[in-house]
Amino acid sequence: MARSCVFRIGLRVCVFTIFSISLSVFLLWSSLLKYELLRTGALTEGSLAARLYETIPFDVRQNVYVFNITNRKEFLSGAKPRFEQLGPYTFNLTLRKEMSWAADGSLSYKERRIFMFKPELSTGQLSDRVYTVDPVYTVALSVIDTLPAYLQAFLRLFIKSRSILFERTVDEILYSGYSDPLANIAHLFKKDLPVIDGKIGYLRALNNSDDGSMTVYSGDANTLRQRNEVFRWMGQDYIPHYAEPCNKLYGENGELFPAFDLSAPPAEIHVFQPMFCRPWTLHFNGSSRPYGVVLAKFNTRDDIFSPTGDAEFDRCLQPRGWPRGVFDISDCQHGFPALISLPHFLRAEECLEDVEGLEPDPSLHDFEMEIYALLGIPVRPAIRAQINVRIQRKFSPESPALVYPILWQEIVLAEQDSEYLSSIIYYALSVPSVLLCVILFIISSASLLFLIIDIRSSMRKRHGAEDDERPIWSSADILENDTTEPAPQQNPDDLRDTS
Repeated sequence: MARSCVFRIGLRVCVFTIFSISLSVFLLWSSLLKYELLRTGALTEGSLAARLYETIPFDVRQNVYVFNITNRKEFLSGAKPRFEQLGPYTFNLTLRKEMSWAADGSLSYKERRIFMFKPELSTGQLSDRVYTVDPVYTVALSVIDTLPAYLQAFLRLFIKSRSILFERTVDEILYSGYSDPLANIAHLFKKDLPVIDGKIGYLRALNNSDDGSMTVYSGDANTLRQRNEVFRWMGQDYIPHYAEPCNKLYGENGELFPAFDLSAPPAEIHVFQPMFCRPWTLHFNGSSRPYGVVLAKFNTRDDIFSPTGDAEFDRCLQPRGWPRGVFDISDCQHGFPALISLPHFLRAEECLEDVEGLEPDPSLHDFEMEIYALLGIPVRPAIRAQINVRIQRKFSPESPALVYPILWQEIVLAEQDSEYLSSIIYYALSVPSVLLCVILFIISSASLLFLIIDIRSSMRKRHGAEDDERPIWSSADILENDTTEPAPQQNPDDLRDTS
């Protein structure tokens, strides 16, 4: 009997322990998973996350669309320019980082970009011919006032002898570039102009190059919530192209973000790419579920590439006062008179009114990120921007300036890679988490049910044992329950009569 009691008590303790552990893990699983992902997702030396960050193991693509003007003569006579869009011309983008770690755990890297044309993925060939603005013409206009007087007179004659528009192949205006004597002359006096090996092209300076040293927080134990946040660029903790208060350096490079909880997402994220000159803000805009995985969506609002409303800030950031939706990047592009906007002048209505043939569509032209929150990985990134130049139809100060669209590009993951990445997340994290929670719920429920049944059974047995030890009818019960009427007593006189 004693052994049986000891066994039963031990069994209850074991079952209660199982119940407590399974219930605790079930209730705390989400927090435990988040902490473990934060810990293992740090960009520390030798970690899996750092190796994946070093060379992006997915098919990253650049799609380039070029604007071809179709009414050249009318435009030069004062009409609105009318455009047709050519492309996409698709390039495979390889990103490789040279990385090193400091004693404080921060990570520094230089990321080299290599673009390779993929004709099988493109609509058109690099040999396609396009009419667009001559970049040498615009560069010459931007530097002419900085040259000695005798060179100014010579260049003015040279510029007047050529048109602002020219015809080149797509390859020449993108990465291969073309030779131009005027570009070489301008380069002699302005060494930082993007003239490479005697050639100039709108994207020529981007290929097989890097943006200088970037230093980010690794996301170790001290910087869990700041992983991949840039805090130093080219050895400086500010943006060198601007004065205070416009030179603050912050944001991530767009490849990785700090992990967050989808139930309480950040209201905004910030992306810093040197080609955009400064950090830009994307705002939380709900969630999506493209491949069975819930992603947090971030995209632009009307504040993108626009004045902030702070007079002091706008004065140092955009002193030339361009329209809303475009941003002057000449300060960080070697003085090249370029402006960026969203493709097709999305959110830049004033510029859109000056051209024909552009049709902005947020689903095609917005700058957006769809991020898996627990990992901070952009599963469906779409870094989109349009390159424009400020021009004058005629070489005259009285000629009004125009924001002229040249091309736009988007950096995206190949659709099959986005789907593959989603499936990895789904089967490696989502499905096991759901199954584990179901199993833990079943175990804790079964344990609790066992304890309830066992305790009730013991209580019934105890009551049964007490009833067995008690007599069925006690003398008190007999006396209390005796309902037999007593026999009537006979009178003695009656007994005499009978005798």
